[in-house]
Amino acid sequence: MNNCTGACCKWGVFADVTERDNILNHTKMIQKYLEPMQEKNPDKWFESDVCEDIDFPSGMAIGTQANEHGCVFLDSNGLCALQKAALAEGLHPYALKPFYCIAFPLVISQHSLMIDDLEIENRPNCCSLSDNGTKNILDLCATELDFMLGGEGFEEFNKIFDQQNR
Repeated sequence: MNNCTGACCKWGVFADVTERDNILNHTKMIQKYLEPMQEKNPDKWFESDVCEDIDFPSGMAIGTQANEHGCVFLDSNGLCALQKAALAEGLHPYALKPFYCIAFPLVISQHSLMIDDLEIENRPNCCSLSDNGTKNILDLCATELDFMLGGEGFEEFNKIFDQQNR
């Protein structure tokens, strides 16, 4: 995962509508950390259509807009302006970032936790499996799993993983 290129953000990302509202509630703060080429108008940060999706807490998801550089929040270095703004303002790094951005390459689909295999296959130099790799999913995605499952859930997952891989 150390070869992140931000390519997963190429077409924008889906966020829960409550995450969108949180981002929009911090518009002025976020705008301070956007690069000149990034969209400053918050009316152009999200798609207009909201869709039902059972894997989002509110049951409603919305996509971020994307341009030739990717998600509107992706800067020229492939970094997330939402995370940069949060860090610069003394907030938790994930205070503004949508759940699925933090969790990637892990996803929840139809209430099941999984690796986004399709995306991994399309990014052999980034979030992909290595034929001769020595690390497992817990080694590579510990931060993401801890975020998604919480400390106790991650410990339980780790125990189950260890039992199945002995």
